[in-house]
Amino acid sequence: MKELRRLQEEDRSLGFFIFGPIANPKKNYPVEVHMSYSLDGVVRCRAFDGRTGEEVERIYQDGAGGADGNLGAQKVLVDSVTIAG
Repeated sequence: MKELRRLQEEDRSLGFFIFGPIANPKKNYPVEVHMSYSLDGVVRCRAFDGRTGEEVERIYQDGAGGADGNLGAQKVLVDSVTIAG
């Protein structure tokens, strides 16, 4: 799977995640990349090379406490909603 998303005007860059160098790189060389975003604004990026077992993780935090600082309250609100059906 290959996915690319261009930055939108409202997006904020946290920097670059560089995984490498890759030993014996080949075209379409598979590397697992996992990204997560927590309610407190922490972004975790992890890359794993299944062929060599090498793993790199970076943690990014801008200190703003999330995208708008209110994600925890929003989650409580969403969790409290009951959908009848």
